[in-house]
Amino acid sequence: MSIRLVLAVVGVSLSMLACGNSGAQGDSPSVATVEIYSGRPNPKWTLDQSARSAVVKALDGLPVGRQLKSPDASKLGFRWIEVSNLDTSHGRVTRAKVTPRVVALELSADRRTVLLEDSQSRTLQELLRLGAGRVDADVLNLIRQQIR
Repeated sequence: MSIRLVLAVVGVSLSMLACGNSGAQGDSPSVATVEIYSGRPNPKWTLDQSARSAVVKALDGLPVGRQLKSPDASKLGFRWIEVSNLDTSHGRVTRAKVTPRVVALELSADRRTVLLEDSQSRTLQELLRLGAGRVDADVLNLIRQQIR
């Protein structure tokens, strides 16, 4: 009986290691990247714990939208702000693509994408607030115009 317990614990530990899921949000930094088709490097910054918590709080209240479309990668100009490594109520997120009114979460457990409805673009507005001073003001204003 005790050998079975040891094998079960070892199996669970190896599974967590293979999935890269240590259970702690702080293991990998969260990076926000403005995906903008401009011919220049995409602006990016690392979110501290407070900023990460603010983004997660904005995401956690959003409902799943069954009729939504994934963000368009072929779009010219601003596409989305991508945020990596988040623990949300929807699951552990490898990448969140935040656009006006839609957030696409790529869940790390099964690589499934969940689309969330953000009708007031609160998550994007929070990221714009957090990007102030880190991203060129003209870029932030361009994104704000798309929210309206």
